[in-house]
Amino acid sequence: ASLLLEVFTMLWSPAKEAVVPGLVPRRKLTDANSLSLVAAYCTMPVAGGLIYALTAANNSLAGVSWLGPLQFAGDLGQSQALAFYFNAASFLVAALLVWKLVHPRGRPLTDQAGPGGIREAWHDIRDGWRYVVGNPVVRGVNVGLATGLFGGAMLVPLGPVFADKVIGSGDTFSLFITALGLGVAVGIATLSAVQKLLPKRASFLIAAYLSGFALILAASMSSFWPAAAFVFLLGVSAGTVYVLGFTLLQTYTSDELRGRIFSTLLTLVRMCVLLSLLLGPLMAALFERITTSVFEPNAAGIPHVQLGAVSLAVPGVRVALWVGGLIILGAATLAARSMGFHLREGLADVRSQLRASEARPEYSAEISLTELESARVAGLLGDDADPPPVPSVPGLPGGRTRRRRRREVVS
Repeated sequence: ASLLLEVFTMLWSPAKEAVVPGLVPRRKLTDANSLSLVAAYCTMPVAGGLIYALTAANNSLAGVSWLGPLQFAGDLGQSQALAFYFNAASFLVAALLVWKLVHPRGRPLTDQAGPGGIREAWHDIRDGWRYVVGNPVVRGVNVGLATGLFGGAMLVPLGPVFADKVIGSGDTFSLFITALGLGVAVGIATLSAVQKLLPKRASFLIAAYLSGFALILAASMSSFWPAAAFVFLLGVSAGTVYVLGFTLLQTYTSDELRGRIFSTLLTLVRMCVLLSLLLGPLMAALFERITTSVFEPNAAGIPHVQLGAVSLAVPGVRVALWVGGLIILGAATLAARSMGFHLREGLADVRSQLRASEARPEYSAEISLTELESARVAGLLGDDADPPPVPSVPGLPGGRTRRRRRREVVS
């Protein structure tokens, strides 16, 4: 059942993300992605009360004899049969809502279905990967999100060990998760408020760098509140990276390829998270052996290094989290090189945009329309219509001056 659930999730998620540009104006993509993240994660506080209500209702239904085939009285560990039925019903309600309410604008790309079969599917996959590799923005977003999650996801298996060994209380891990969630919420809210003033690519990469530094600094703290503050900062930057990454993919891909691009991204993300969950504890155990053999233990038996008057504990879990932060920084650097991004120019561009009274459209650097072409587009699509989709060209066209190319790179 879990395998089938993942299969259907991988069919649903790319289609959901790919259809968003057909439902909302392009200038609202960041707001739509922020709302999607809020709907996915910020409803979690409601789960506690809902679980309590479902458990009470399940216990009441367990005493009804004619409902025996539904297994309300079955031994499912900490789970309840009614919770599974409720979850399944929520999927059905979501499907009905999408079926009745979601009607993407535009028309089908082709009037007739093309040839099917394994060969056609392989061609589609190949075209998608070719576009990912050839387009600098799409390649940078995939590298930044997938590889960055490989480092960031180490916080899940290593967080409880860090809270126990370094902070001194394993119970604080739940508070770290709360700080992370609050940071994501604050990051989304802030981004929704100022996204019209920010260059998307520069902001995406700066937030990716900030995520790496935040994880390294959080792992370097030995008391709860400073560590929680940097975990909060990690949540702010991670939420920003997620929303802007999806917005960039939706903006810089054509309708024919968008579903395949998101399939590639979500597949890479799942693979990297799985590898992180598997390799994170192994890395912590390996570093524990190395630090134990190199450094002297302190009074608590934890390896430590003396930095002047400061004694810094270096257990394997802390070193592994440092490596996770370095992986995020490496992913941000690879993404920046893919997009031709320079940190100093990007920061200058962000500052200038924040000072400006109005935003420059994100895709203005990719589309150059003459006045005549703009008039034709307005006449064909209407004054309130979206701008045409960004052409799926791997690189920047030639013949542009160095100054104009630099302005495009940092936008």
